[in-house]
Amino acid sequence: MPPEIFASYSREDQAQVFPIVDKLRERGLNIWIDQEGIHGAKLWSQEIVNAIDNSKVFILFASAKAFLSKNVTKELALASESDKHILPIFIEDAEIPPAMKYQLAGIQHLVHEQGQTEHTADNILRTLGNLDIQSAEPQPAAATTPPTTKPASKTPLVAAALVIALAVIAFLLFRGDRSNEPPTSIFSTETKTYKSTTDLCIVTVHNSGVAKDVSEENRELRDELSAKLSRFKDYKVQEAKAVSPDATTQELLAVAKELDTEFILQVTINSDRKRINTKLLDVQDGRNF
Repeated sequence: MPPEIFASYSREDQAQVFPIVDKLRERGLNIWIDQEGIHGAKLWSQEIVNAIDNSKVFILFASAKAFLSKNVTKELALASESDKHILPIFIEDAEIPPAMKYQLAGIQHLVHEQGQTEHTADNILRTLGNLDIQSAEPQPAAATTPPTTKPASKTPLVAAALVIALAVIAFLLFRGDRSNEPPTSIFSTETKTYKSTTDLCIVTVHNSGVAKDVSEENRELRDELSAKLSRFKDYKVQEAKAVSPDATTQELLAVAKELDTEFILQVTINSDRKRINTKLLDVQDGRNF
């Protein structure tokens, strides 16, 4: 069976990329990635084109070096022309070059943080699961003795994320495009020629301690919600850094403006998983919906 996933990257980033790919392969994903230097071989066009054509998902490990790579640029163009599902994984902060803006416009992406290989692999698997890309990871054998504790079920969390995602999408669908509204004054004549901003960024809160870690519950809720919203390709959704539990509206708006997003959604869940709090803000005027 041909690999369902094609991974594009700069060879200068292999120290970060290969561990992520290895984790995904350990979990049963069939991934095509050039680890043998095919880019420099005569069979580049045949090998690469066939691999992209046979794949369902094109993963781009995005970085400043990858954006400068002519091979990565060509691979992304081939994937876009073949209407593949493109999933960018930013392994560092990098500005998207003009040559790639068209292919990446409005596409949800994931962010890899140093030392968080397991977490990145989990996020990729969760996103691919929504695209019907299933891993072939074998199920563990049944335990001979029953566990002493039963882990909390994720079903309510998934259901809650789905409800929130549907509510957010409904809001975005029915709010209307601001570009179609009449200007509020004779000086409000500026309009966007194309969509280059993020529609929505999702934040959760970190713990109040010095370490500022994000709890497992809040991380799961944020990731589930991001994965659900990624299915709506007309909207660009991005995860933002965690904020303080006491973050003010102005602090949330500052986070959103850094990402050039139109709306910001804060989601948190209490420790006993019995209540989920949400706050949706319009970045333009600060309104809370």
